[in-house]
Amino acid sequence: MKADIFDREIQIPVIRDAASLGAAVIAGLGSGLLQEPPQMLIQDRYVPVPAETACYRRRYPLYEKALSIMLQYHVPD
Repeated sequence: MKADIFDREIQIPVIRDAASLGAAVIAGLGSGLLQEPPQMLIQDRYVPVPAETACYRRRYPLYEKALSIMLQYHVPD
């Protein structure tokens, strides 16, 4: 579903703590300690299905409209 929504291949790394590793890599790149991101072993890949991607693109304006209406009624804590 994510691949279809974003129209991008989604790669699932073998490592379990990918979010933590991603944060560390971003910090390393931003600080200059790393020159390029490390290669990761990929466990699985999901590619977008063009028909599904088209369906999500058609429906996205409806989502935006619903979100804007909902945000009008948001009451801060």
